[in-house]
Amino acid sequence: MIGDSSHSVESRIPFYGKLFSLIAFVIILNLPAPADLSSSAQRLAAVTALMAILWMTQAIPIAATSLIPLVAFPIFGIQNPKAVSQAYINENIFLYMGGFIIALGIEKWGVHRRIALNTIRVIGSSPRRVVLGFLFATGFLSMWISNTASTLLMLPIGMAIIGSISELAMFESQEDSAKAIRHFSVALLLGIAYSASIGGVTTLIGTPTNIAFQAIWTSQFPDGPQMSAGEWMVMVVPFGITFLLLTWMV
Repeated sequence: MIGDSSHSVESRIPFYGKLFSLIAFVIILNLPAPADLSSSAQRLAAVTALMAILWMTQAIPIAATSLIPLVAFPIFGIQNPKAVSQAYINENIFLYMGGFIIALGIEKWGVHRRIALNTIRVIGSSPRRVVLGFLFATGFLSMWISNTASTLLMLPIGMAIIGSISELAMFESQEDSAKAIRHFSVALLLGIAYSASIGGVTTLIGTPTNIAFQAIWTSQFPDGPQMSAGEWMVMVVPFGITFLLLTWMV
C-alpha cells in the first residue's frame, strides 16, 4: 500500500509541476510592477519562475525547459530572436560539448582503467606510489572531462584496489595491516577527490567554471588580452603538477 501511494504521488508530480508553473507565471506577469521595475523585467521574472518550477519538478524534459527562452523571450519582448539564439550557439558551449564527447569515449573504451593501471605499473605498487599514480591519473582525466565524471570513473578502480590489498600483500606486518589499510584507503579516496579538482583547473574544458570565466572575461573586457586553450594550459599546468605533488606529500 505504501509503495503504491508513493508511486501515485510521483506520477502526479509532472502534472502539478506544469500546473504550478503556469499559475506562478500568470501571477507574476499580472502583479503590479514596482516603479523601478520595467515591464520587460517583470516578464523575465515570470518566465524565470515558470522555468524554475519545471526544472525542479521535471514536469517536462530538462532539455525542453532549457529551450523555453528561445520561444518565450521574443514573444514577450524580453529579447530579440537574434540575441537569444546567440546564447545557444556560443563557442564555449561547443567547447564544453566536446568535453562531454571525450568523456563518453573514455567511458566506453575503458581509457580511465588503462591510464590508472599503466600509471601504477610505471610508478610502482607500494602504497605511497599507488596513491601518487592515482593522483596523476585522476588529474590527467580531469583535464579533459568534468571533475565529477573523472572522480566517478576512478572511484570504482580505487575501491577495487582497496578491497584486494590483502591479496596483493602490500603490507609486511599482519598486525598493523588493518590500520595501514585504513590510512591507505583514506589517502587514496581523498587523493582521487583532490586531484580531480586540481586537474580540472588546468584546461578550459576541465570544469565549467573555467569556460564561464573565459566567457565573462571576453564579454567584460573585449579589448583586453585574450587567452587560448593552449595558453591557458601553458600557464596553469605547471601549477597543477605542483599542487598534485604537494597533495601527495601531505
